[in-house]
Amino acid sequence: MKANKFTTKSQEAINEAINLAESNGNPAVDGIHLLVALLTQSDGLVAPTLEKAEVNVADLLKDAESELEKEPKVSGSSKNGTMTTALKKVFDQAEKDAAQLSDEFVSTEHLLLGLIQIDTSAQKILKK
Repeated sequence: MKANKFTTKSQEAINEAINLAESNGNPAVDGIHLLVALLTQSDGLVAPTLEKAEVNVADLLKDAESELEKEPKVSGSSKNGTMTTALKKVFDQAEKDAAQLSDEFVSTEHLLLGLIQIDTSAQKILKK
């Protein structure tokens, strides 16, 4: 993952996903953290894009937050921001999608496409 290839909004979503994992006591950042971050991003494009596709974003967010509560938790102050292998694959897929679309940077929409394509708990929710 090349951070300089991600848009500001993508970087903000990734940082928020890390913060979500830390605040929930999750030992690793996964796709579900990224999905919640993308859905709650102010001035983001993911929620409006999904709404245009006639997705009930409020229900999707509720399902994602419910799934987030099921993530493993650890006690203590572990703040390492470890990513799961699945999330790394999401980022790789997002980079591939951006390249295929001749986009110079990986946007939040590319991250959403990656979440849809890679097997994570976020994918299961998105495919409902």
